[in-house]
Amino acid sequence: MNFGDTAADIRSAQAAGVYTVGVLTGDLGTTELQQLKADAIVGSAADGGELIAKI
Repeated sequence: MNFGDTAADIRSAQAAGVYTVGVLTGDLGTTELQQLKADAIVGSAADGGELIAKI
């Protein structure tokens, strides 16, 4: 699982075959992270624990 807030973060994780989590703390919004096909989107990395518990 990789958390990222840039397109490069999401793309590099996808290239490595890693579950990608877009974080809304960078310049990208929900729409952009959806277009990048992030597996999940969270408001902040602090929300990661909750996401991990769901997976």
